[in-house]
Amino acid sequence: MTKKQEAEQWVNQFRYFADGTDDDTDRFSPAIEKENGKKCALLALEKVVEYCNKLGVYNYKHQKELLQLKQEIEKL
Repeated sequence: MTKKQEAEQWVNQFRYFADGTDDDTDRFSPAIEKENGKKCALLALEKVVEYCNKLGVYNYKHQKELLQLKQEIEKL
């Protein structure tokens, strides 16, 4: 699985929980849902990094992989 595919998987998993309602029109918007899913995925990824740091299991390889994943999520 590529980093882009992994990023899409992370975002899509959170889209289900993300509110996709446009505040201005009070209508559902897939674009808003996706953007909120991205925010959730980035927050979750940040918490994974924090937890790994806390446990002392965060090495260069993990750092590089998670940074690439974060960048791909941000590009979506």
